[in-house]
Amino acid sequence: MSEKERVKQVIYWLFSQKIVNSQEELATKMGYNKSSISQIVSGKKPVSKKFIKNLCKLSEKINEVYLFNGIGGMISDQRNISSETFDVNVNEKQNTQYEIIKIRDKEIKRLHQYNKYLMQEMAKKDTRIAELTKEIIALKRS
Repeated sequence: MSEKERVKQVIYWLFSQKIVNSQEELATKMGYNKSSISQIVSGKKPVSKKFIKNLCKLSEKINEVYLFNGIGGMISDQRNISSETFDVNVNEKQNTQYEIIKIRDKEIKRLHQYNKYLMQEMAKKDTRIAELTKEIIALKRS
């Protein structure tokens, strides 16, 4: 089931539980306008992390992890524990990826500097070769 379908499922559940009675009420409680809710439900707008978090605030029974990645059931008595664990895992993964990118970027910079150094050394060698070639030619003429 896609994230959009899971969001729709939770919205229908909120209606069935009388937590909200209309899309307009849902939008108001979540801090959105009715048009935004309609566009998200219809798939015209992507579902954001903020939207899912706001949707979960409407009922403690909504399993946030289920909404994000489909793990577990839609309803959970342990939503907060699972949600915190999920957030920590996502943050750890993002931090690890960020650190890898920083290391990679540092290595790329170092390689660019080394490449520049090698190019300068090659230019010096080319200059020296040209000088020696002139000397050889001059010696042959004499």
